[in-house]
Amino acid sequence: MTPLTTLISASGYAIFFPVIDDFFNVALPLPNFFPLIRPHPSITNSGQLLSLSQTTAFIDQVCSQNQTKPAILPFKPSAKTEKFCRDQSFLLLANPVALSRFLEDKINFFNICQSYHLPLITSLVGNFSPKLISQAQKQFSFPLVLQTHFGWAGNSTYLLTPPTKLHLPPETPVKISPLLPGYTLTVNCCLTRHGLLQSPPALQYTGLKPYTDNPFATVGRQWPSFSPATITRQIKNITERFTEKILIPKKYRGFFGLDFFVNQETVYLLECNPRLTASISLYTQMELASRREPLLLFHLAEFLNCLPADNYLAATSLSETPFSGSELVDKKNHRRQIYSHPLITDPLHPSLHEPF
Repeated sequence: MTPLTTLISASGYAIFFPVIDDFFNVALPLPNFFPLIRPHPSITNSGQLLSLSQTTAFIDQVCSQNQTKPAILPFKPSAKTEKFCRDQSFLLLANPVALSRFLEDKINFFNICQSYHLPLITSLVGNFSPKLISQAQKQFSFPLVLQTHFGWAGNSTYLLTPPTKLHLPPETPVKISPLLPGYTLTVNCCLTRHGLLQSPPALQYTGLKPYTDNPFATVGRQWPSFSPATITRQIKNITERFTEKILIPKKYRGFFGLDFFVNQETVYLLECNPRLTASISLYTQMELASRREPLLLFHLAEFLNCLPADNYLAATSLSETPFSGSELVDKKNHRRQIYSHPLITDPLHPSLHEPF
């Protein structure tokens, strides 16, 4: 066992991970880590899974046998999960849901980052109306990209082309941007009391027609991204600035992801995923295969108050690690395939070398 796994195993806690989507199941080399698998597809969130009598009975049995206290690691913080942990006096291994929603709100995120002069795609923010769309058309011209507050896998992002037929409630807050050519990258990070760890950037597979009808839906990702070193350096610097200006003052800690858009030689910050990310399963597998301690272990150690000294963190250089692997999700047929190699070698021309 590594020093980190030894400390987490000796923390006195049993860690329970509610699994709502099989794609996000995670295996960790910890004797006190227990995935909670939903018994039926009708269970759609962690709060529902945790409230089942069979779930609480399993938690009680494990903690009684091992003489440990229960801790809950949610994939995504929610009010239900937070209330459950509070009512049961369980340790919640996540940031407060209010903080997560504050950061995940796409419009709020844009306004915050703009105030700190972080690089963003020029956009208009306002209430949805023909007047706002007309203003955006004059400033950017069609096609346009419209986003609402919250969404998952591109379901709150819309392409606007004439004639506009988007049906949203009047006065819905929206952000409208020009549709730029380029590609999307993502990083996984963990912010601890000793500093920040960030992964190399991954290339996101976005809007591939055989696998989704949504041009903005992410259907997979790969490491390495094959983006130029100049792009990688920009991403590293932007991530550090975002962490320093926004996350640390808000007392955020633990795992998070950032998405970026690359247009020619310029990197724009797109959004924050203040939680475990969709790539958590694949990325953890790659970390373990390369004999690296997973970012998720640092997240657990941070919340369990058993993180080693700061020199241990300083010795962990994730951004230079040559990870290699990919996953492709067929959202039309609900299938997922893992590969030990990347599928795309040129992010500017994203043709898959190996489909399903």
